[in-house]
Amino acid sequence: MTKLFLKEIGVDMGSAHTRIGSLEQGLILCEPTVAAIQIDSGQPIAAGIAAIELIKYAPERYRSIYPVKNGLISDCMLVSYILRKLLRKACVGMGGLMHSLEGTFSVPCGLGDQDYMAWEYCAAMAGIRKVQFVEESLAAALSEGWDVYKPYGRMAISLGAGDIRAAVMSFSGISAYHQRKTGGTYLDGLIVRYIADTYGLQINMLAAEQIKQALSIQDTTEQSIHIFGKQQEGNKIEEVYLHPAEFAGVLQLIYKEILEIILELFKEISPELLGDISQDGILLYGGNALLYGLKSYLEEKTGLTIQIASSPFEAVLRGVCMAKYWDEKPSQSWMA
Repeated sequence: MTKLFLKEIGVDMGSAHTRIGSLEQGLILCEPTVAAIQIDSGQPIAAGIAAIELIKYAPERYRSIYPVKNGLISDCMLVSYILRKLLRKACVGMGGLMHSLEGTFSVPCGLGDQDYMAWEYCAAMAGIRKVQFVEESLAAALSEGWDVYKPYGRMAISLGAGDIRAAVMSFSGISAYHQRKTGGTYLDGLIVRYIADTYGLQINMLAAEQIKQALSIQDTTEQSIHIFGKQQEGNKIEEVYLHPAEFAGVLQLIYKEILEIILELFKEISPELLGDISQDGILLYGGNALLYGLKSYLEEKTGLTIQIASSPFEAVLRGVCMAKYWDEKPSQSWMA
């Protein structure tokens, strides 16, 4: 029987997308972490996909705001608004109603007390009466079946939209972590610049995102990427067919950033933790974990096994939903 009231949920509210799910039903909703703001009144009008549609077709009346950046909240009112809208939509999708919600949220490493208070406030304003948190690297490790409570070193790297975040964990805690503001959005900007410099065409960030998705296909040797761009001189629309190999230099810039953050962490951790990581390798999660050639590049440069999460986009949410029950029900698994 479908539950009338949804009570326990997991929330992964990232810089670009918000994912909401439960242990029983898996991913329920994934929509952009964005609000459409009416330019005249300054009031939020829509959130998620609905906001994208408004901004796409009426940019003269609405502007977009993404109020979460690398786990930090820039506007509590907007975060509460987006979360409330998406929670209601998720509950409808599950055939239930919002009532006495309890939520487990993913957060990046290194947040301060004020940041946690901001998240608690936004959750309460959105209708969640009780909230707990799990660091996203621990959540990703849980999703892959790693025993994070064991006195054993593990390493996981988040490759999402906002930045690159790498953490070493042991005893269900974070031993060391680093981050760099060169995530998926940064890569989109590099792609836009490459197209402008090479072809003299202007493309928007949406087109850059589509190119990046094409570069995430694990076998791109026979693929071509089809885009339209506006000429920088003449303002005419031009059609271009691109080959993934063209972007090797652009991707190398990101790959080097990821390698450097790994080597920085290696310098900080104990030989015992490094030995453990050498045995089991490094976990990559987040959308950019699928970039073509990244796995082989890191394996060659580090000499370690690189593991891509079984579901890179959903790994954190998956672990968040499992975290609350891990002690009580370690055999429960994520259900699609």
